Amino acid sequence: MKLSDTVVERMGIEQGIARLDAEYWHRVDQPQAGKVSELYAWDGRMVFGDLMVRNRDAIDAFFQARNSSQPVRTTRHISSNLRFEHLGDHRVRVHSTVTVYSGLGPPPLQISPPSSVVQFTDVCAWQHDRWLYEARCGVAVFVGAGAAPFLLAQLPADHPYRRAQP
Repeated sequence: MKLSDTVVERMGIEQGIARLDAEYWHRVDQPQAGKVSELYAWDGRMVFGDLMVRNRDAIDAFFQARNSSQPVRTTRHISSNLRFEHLGDHRVRVHSTVTVYSGLGPPPLQISPPSSVVQFTDVCAWQHDRWLYEARCGVAVFVGAGAAPFLLAQLPADHPYRRAQP
């Protein structure tokens, strides 16, 4: 059985986007690995609930602030269940689930339940001979006590996890 060129092409596209996804979370978890903003189109946007950050400079500033916080926040993002919708014109919508483990301080840390589970819907575009994010849009499905401050801020004001934050 021979695979058609279209099937092989789609497999290559999906593999390239899966590599982009892996690189993204590697850079988020290991800031010394490179700027997360470089994985976005120049006018790309990052949306997490009510938080929207638009363009590479603003995305870079967001991660610089995140990575300079004290005490140090250690995270590991586990991305899974990637599903692809080919939109044509060198664009693909990607759905994924990200499970986050986090804690304050440098590793190794005592393990706790995941701090959050986030459903992502992204749009990736082939630009300048590589896949980039036009948009990364995350919606929290589960939020634990150790979740990122911008996720905790989306909880109701009387929620115990939100009240515990400074």
